[in-house]
Amino acid sequence: MLTAAPLAARSAIALCSLAAAGRGHLGVVIRAANLTDPGDCEALCCVRKPVEFVVEQGSKGFLGQVAVLEPEVARRRRVQARLGSAIRDKARVLIAADAGAAELAVIGTVDCVALPAGKGRRAMGPELPQRLLIRNLWVAEAFRRQGIGRRLMDAAEELAAEMHIEFLSLDVLADNEPARRLYEGLGFTDLEPPPVPVPNWLRGALSLGKALAPPAADRSPAITYWMFSRSCARGASARSASLAARSPASVARRAFCRSFLALRAAARAASCSLVGSFFFGAVRSMYERSAACTDSRSPAAFSCFRSTSMVA
Repeated sequence: MLTAAPLAARSAIALCSLAAAGRGHLGVVIRAANLTDPGDCEALCCVRKPVEFVVEQGSKGFLGQVAVLEPEVARRRRVQARLGSAIRDKARVLIAADAGAAELAVIGTVDCVALPAGKGRRAMGPELPQRLLIRNLWVAEAFRRQGIGRRLMDAAEELAAEMHIEFLSLDVLADNEPARRLYEGLGFTDLEPPPVPVPNWLRGALSLGKALAPPAADRSPAITYWMFSRSCARGASARSASLAARSPASVARRAFCRSFLALRAAARAASCSLVGSFFFGAVRSMYERSAACTDSRSPAAFSCFRSTSMVA
């Protein structure tokens, strides 16, 4: 029977000994964790924080009462609090560990969840093909800047190839510059780029994606359609920009359009869909009335502006 405290202490000691052994001479092995193995589960619980509210051993309840549980119940609740979402979503958890260590010490993890084709994190986002969702990428602070995160991502791509999945997706905070540099260096792109530059603190979380791009003969119809639609969207955006540049509209009206799009992107990022719909609907109707009164010579001058969907 595994107990939480002794194994957690041994794992912490092993992790410290690995850090003291030298940063550039580690034999790190990447493998899939077995979530039915108590040893792998406890090693993962030692490096993960609770993500679900579960009454654990030693938790304080009503009037300061301390919970005292049976060892097996305490172990199950400890695993549920930290790995419950991975088990429930049938995630494939990849771990990075030292190959020559006597005790299992996890120095990096990543979860891989297979998702069907459909919408991503946002209901208003683009349609995505069948994909492998990457989440909870983590590397111990003492072992960062050594390529372990990149090796975990490469292992996730190999796992996607084994599962015959041709697309990867993930979410990252816009102001997390180290993580964004890593993902962009691996070929991930923004799935919902704003029409105008928006500060990172307004965008919140970004949805990134990467098509593994197998040979055309082996490419699934879903990934082919997604790549085609992305290229068409980029071409339509370029044509709209070209038409707007040749239109006889005034500079002030173009500035108004840019301000409107920036405010709409900010409202989307802030999830102000209800308030934004009323506010921007009023602004748009006011703009159309002013455009009809002042300039009716070029009704298609701002077709790209008038055809954009409002905040739902």
